[in-house]
Amino acid sequence: MGDASETYPLARDSAESARIWLLEARDLLSSRVPNQEPKTFHGFDISAAQFPGSPPEGVSFSCQDILKPFPPEYHRKYDLVHVRLLVTAFPEKEYETAVRNLVEILKPGGFIQWTDLNGSFLASPSSTELSDPRSSFLVSTWLGFIESQSLALDAPASLAEVFKKAGLADVRNTGYAQHDLSQALKLRAQEWQADSFGAVVKRLLIKNGDMEADAKRKVEAEVAKLRKYFEDTGEVLGIRFGVVVGRKTA
Repeated sequence: MGDASETYPLARDSAESARIWLLEARDLLSSRVPNQEPKTFHGFDISAAQFPGSPPEGVSFSCQDILKPFPPEYHRKYDLVHVRLLVTAFPEKEYETAVRNLVEILKPGGFIQWTDLNGSFLASPSSTELSDPRSSFLVSTWLGFIESQSLALDAPASLAEVFKKAGLADVRNTGYAQHDLSQALKLRAQEWQADSFGAVVKRLLIKNGDMEADAKRKVEAEVAKLRKYFEDTGEVLGIRFGVVVGRKTA
C-alpha cells in the first residue's frame, strides 16, 4: 500500500479512527443487553495503520482484502457484518466479489449492513454545486474521478442489486440526505466533506503530474472556497449516504 491518502482516500484521520464503528457497536450492545453471553467483535481492514493501539477485551482486528476470500476459520461465524465507505476503494464491477466474500463469513440468518455514498445528486443537471465557483472545482474533479475509475456514482443502488444477486433476502436501501441533519451534525458533515474531497482531489492532481507542493497549495485554496460556500449558504454538498441491508437465508 501507499501513503495514508492512498489507503484511506476518503480522509479517515486519527479522530475518525477513534470513532471506529465496531467499538461503538460493542459499547452500545454491552449497555443495552449486558447480561447476554459474551460477544465477539472482529474488525477487518486492508491495512493495520489505523487499528487502535489497545483494543478492549473481546475486540480484535485483522488485515484482510475484501476482494480476496476470507480464511476458512471465519466462514459462517458472524451474526452481523458491517461495511462502510468503500466507494472509492475499487470499481463497481468488483462489488459482486466483495459481497460474496462477505456472505461466506456470515451465519445463516445473519445480516450484512453496508453504508456508502450516493453522489448522483451532485451530478444532476439541477446541481448548484457544479455551477457555483466556490464548489465547482472540487465537485467536478471528484465526479470525474468516479467516472474515470469506473466507480459507482450511486453505490447503495448498485450494492442493493448485488445483494439480491448474491441470494440475500429482505434487501433494503435506505437513503439519508446530509442537508436534513441538525446544525451540529451538519457542521461535522461540512468538515468531513471539505477534508475528504480535498484529500481525493489532491491525490488526483499529483497522479496527473502536479508537484506535491503545487497540488497542496491548489487544494488548500479550493477547500477554503468550499468552506466559504458552507459558511455563506449554511448547506452541505448534495452527497447522500445509503444504508443497504440484506439477510443470509442459509
